[in-house]
Amino acid sequence: MGDFVVLRRTQSEIDIFGGDVYVDIDGKNVGIVGKEDLQIQLSPGPHTIKMYKSHSMGTFIGAAEAVIEMKEDENLYARYSAPLIVSQPGNIVIAPFESKNDLDDVINNVENSIRREYQNQQRLENQQKIESEKNNTSLMIWVYIIPAIAFLLYLIITMSYLL
Repeated sequence: MGDFVVLRRTQSEIDIFGGDVYVDIDGKNVGIVGKEDLQIQLSPGPHTIKMYKSHSMGTFIGAAEAVIEMKEDENLYARYSAPLIVSQPGNIVIAPFESKNDLDDVINNVENSIRREYQNQQRLENQQKIESEKNNTSLMIWVYIIPAIAFLLYLIITMSYLL
């Protein structure tokens, strides 16, 4: 028998993607991936791994499937990534590991990557907001101030003819 570990979800994944991640092995649900690794003993031979995420109203999204050939005394981990778009499949990465430290390193890398990407996205949204505000200011000048100046000039010219 070999160890098959489905890696836990990071706090960033839970915050951003929400929902629960389900794991089926050979057509049978074996658990939900949460904040703890899901450890499963697998017999040698072929196994079909399917992972998917819950979505609103009891639906599921991001189904991803992989077939592995488990060897005697082999240690494998699986890492599920939820899709960014509901209609897309998720992604499963399966790789061997030697120790628990290897798994912690993978999780730390994922967490750091998600945080960096989230911070980059926040920066981009802030830049877009600033640009939008600049565009709104220039639009305000064209829509309100220039017509007001034109109207004042018209009044001045009209008044000068009356005097």
